[in-house]
Amino acid sequence: MAINIDTVYQRVLAIANKEQRGYITPQEFNLIANQAQFDIFEQYFYEMNAQERGEEVQDSGSLGDMVDLLEDKIRIFHSLESMGYNGAEESWQPPVGHYRYGNIYLNSRQPKIVDANEINDVRNSLFHNAALTRDPVMYKFGKGWKFYDSGGEITTTTPLIEAVRRPNVARWGYVVVNEQALYNGGSSVDFELHIADETDLIIKILELAGMVINKPQLAAFAGQEEGSNAAEENK
Repeated sequence: MAINIDTVYQRVLAIANKEQRGYITPQEFNLIANQAQFDIFEQYFYEMNAQERGEEVQDSGSLGDMVDLLEDKIRIFHSLESMGYNGAEESWQPPVGHYRYGNIYLNSRQPKIVDANEINDVRNSLFHNAALTRDPVMYKFGKGWKFYDSGGEITTTTPLIEAVRRPNVARWGYVVVNEQALYNGGSSVDFELHIADETDLIIKILELAGMVINKPQLAAFAGQEEGSNAAEENK
């Protein structure tokens, strides 16, 4: 499912060299490629949020197909992580280093979110406190969360949280032979984006490269290609 980084680099070079639009060094490519990958990665969430709000995004398929494809694109970056209890701050906190977080689970259930001011009312009500045995609650506390069940605050059972990591840093690895950079698969890292985004990735890299190597015509060409690609998708 990953996009081969050498395939992308060779296509980028072929387009950039056409009509002397400019050469992109491996160092420049690696820097630009990761910015392009992250831009497209962020676009996944913009499009997902737009779908959830009922807004239109560029796509030639049905709404259901679009949502399924977006979920497929994001799935590789999803994981279920353990939260850690911070004794100094007296709260459960998500692991650091992730792009964003989702639902929280405690004993395979999603605790109901309540306001911090509600927790005493809930616990002092016989009816609601009995329900906490089955359905614990949680509320935001500082940088983390506090959890309660019918026995009081939960500090020993570890909650789990949905986490989304960033894509791994892509790298076109190479060795220098006769003053030429030759591809080295052993030290290379492919893009983690969905294969369906290969063309968009190439266009995005060309667009960024046009600015980095000061070739306005390359950025303009990438913009034209982006427009043509969008028109093709909407036919």
